[in-house]
Amino acid sequence: MELTGQAVQALRAQGEAGHVRGLGRVLALRAAFKFRIGAFEEARRGAEEALALLMPLAPLRDIGHARLYLGAAWYGLGDLGRSVDWFLAAAQTYEEVGHAWGIGAALDNAGYLEFLRGNIRAAEAHLQTALTIAAQTGSRYLLTGVYDHLATLTASQGRFDEAMAYVERCRAVLDEMDRPYIVASLSLSLGQIAAQAGDTVAAEKHLARALELARATGNRLDIVKTLIQLGQIRGARNATAAERALREAAGLARELHAEGLLAEATAALAALGRPS
Repeated sequence: MELTGQAVQALRAQGEAGHVRGLGRVLALRAAFKFRIGAFEEARRGAEEALALLMPLAPLRDIGHARLYLGAAWYGLGDLGRSVDWFLAAAQTYEEVGHAWGIGAALDNAGYLEFLRGNIRAAEAHLQTALTIAAQTGSRYLLTGVYDHLATLTASQGRFDEAMAYVERCRAVLDEMDRPYIVASLSLSLGQIAAQAGDTVAAEKHLARALELARATGNRLDIVKTLIQLGQIRGARNATAAERALREAAGLARELHAEGLLAEATAALAALGRPS
C-alpha cells in the first residue's frame, strides 16, 4: 500500500493529462488495499476519484475495477443496496470488454450481498453464474469465494447436504493455495452452518478458528462478523463471554463505520439484556 501511495503522489505531481489514466488506475488499486485494512471511507473516496478521472477516457476494464472497489467500500460502510448497484454496474462494464474474471467477481459479491438482504433467488442466480465463470476460467481464488458464499446461502435454507458439498469443494481448492484469509472466511461459514444445524460445540470451534485467522491477517471486517456470531452462540450459556465478544464487535464496527454490522452487534447485545 505504501508503494501505491508513492505512485499517487508522483502522478499528482506530474499534473499532465497523459498521466490521468495512470492516476485513476492507481487510485482504484489503492482503494482495494484500503478496503482490505478496513479503511472503508478512504476506499470510497479513492474509488470515486478514480471513476471521475477514468470515465471521460472510457478504459472499460479500469472503470470496471473502480466500480468493483467502490461496491466493496459501500459494503464496508453498511450500504448494501448501493454496494449491490455498484457490483452489478461493474459486472455490466466487464461484460462490455469481455473480462470474464471481473464478471465473475462482481456477480459473486452481488450474490452474497443479495443473500444478506434476503433476496435468496437473486442471490443464488448471481452466485451460480459466478460459479460457472469461475470454473471456466479456472480461477481458484474466485472458486473458493463462490463456493464459500453458496455454502452459506444453502445452509441458511436448511440445505445442509448441499452446503457441506460446497464446503468440501472449497477445501479441495484451498489445499492448493496459501490464502489464510479465505480459510478464515470458510471457517466462519462452517461455524454458521454448524450453528444452524444446532451443533453449538462445533460452531464455536470453527468460529474460534475463524477469529484466530482473521486477527492474524488483520481482516477487521471478518473479525467483527466472527465476534458477532460467537456472541450469539455463547449467549445461552456464557453471557459474560458473549457480552465481551459483542462489545468488541460493536466497538470495532463503530471504528470502521460499518453501520450494518454495528446495528447487528447492538441488537445482539440488547437480546442478551446488555444494551450498549
